[in-house]
Amino acid sequence: MSSATASARKHAGGYFVNLSVSDRPRSKAFFERLGFSFHPQFTNDAAATLVVWDAIFAM
Repeated sequence: MSSATASARKHAGGYFVNLSVSDRPRSKAFFERLGFSFHPQFTNDAAATLVVWDAIFAM
């Protein structure tokens, strides 16, 4: 990940942290190797939603 800027906001459904990355596929593969999963409904070629905990997500 490159210069990661983060902002967190509480949403009715939980917490969402927005992270900026320079290489999304590489970052996604890194977190998958650590055992994290991605929410398929909100993951595509332009963005990914990492499931951190039941109601905590990183986008």
